[in-house]
Amino acid sequence: MVPSPPRPGLELSRGRSIARVEPLGPKLAEGRDSEIFEHGPGRVLRRARDGRSLVAEADIMRHVREHGYPAPEVFDAGEGWLVMERLEGKDMLAAMSRSLRGIKATGMVLADLHHQLAKIPAPEWLRAGPGADGDRVVHLDLHPLNVMATPDGPRVIDWANARKGDPATDVANTWSLIACADPPGGLFDKIVTKLGRGIFLNAFLKECDEDAARKAMPAVVEWRVQDRNHTDSERARIRKLAQ
Repeated sequence: MVPSPPRPGLELSRGRSIARVEPLGPKLAEGRDSEIFEHGPGRVLRRARDGRSLVAEADIMRHVREHGYPAPEVFDAGEGWLVMERLEGKDMLAAMSRSLRGIKATGMVLADLHHQLAKIPAPEWLRAGPGADGDRVVHLDLHPLNVMATPDGPRVIDWANARKGDPATDVANTWSLIACADPPGGLFDKIVTKLGRGIFLNAFLKECDEDAARKAMPAVVEWRVQDRNHTDSERARIRKLAQ
């Protein structure tokens, strides 16, 4: 008896599927880099806008999960797509209490996620990141929009930038992203955002090695300004931060 072929994108293939996979449901979210679609019970399909392979991203997510890190479960991946566990909840920024205590507490949670990741050795196949040599997994996009607040605790998503390196580069990178992202439109929102960022960053950096992050910043900035997803104004602020 010949077994039925697996449904594309729904069966584990050790991250080596090649065929294009179409979503099974509506679009749930989108960002600068990718789109997220419903893809069956408890699953979502992430599609990269540029069609690049997401196999390596799936592999590093599996690696950190094996070391107890809170990343989503991955089911399959291929050229331009990745099927993973659907997470219930909001991103850390949306879920964060706007009180002084809530902002500080969220900064401390993000610092703890950095500390947890810094303990995980990088696999040999993982590419090296910016800056000094290191042998740890660094996420290099670990900011509040890439942390989901779920009933089971925070879960870290979007591992496209993951590299092998020094954890200080990860802290410096998060610092640059939070400090330099474009603010929302109105003057009032800009003022509130600036104050909130300052409180958040102070709480975050207080729990990290700020001196090591400062030393790592020039290399991180040199790498970060090449990211095509940044606006010109963000690149200008990142360069200014490095100075």
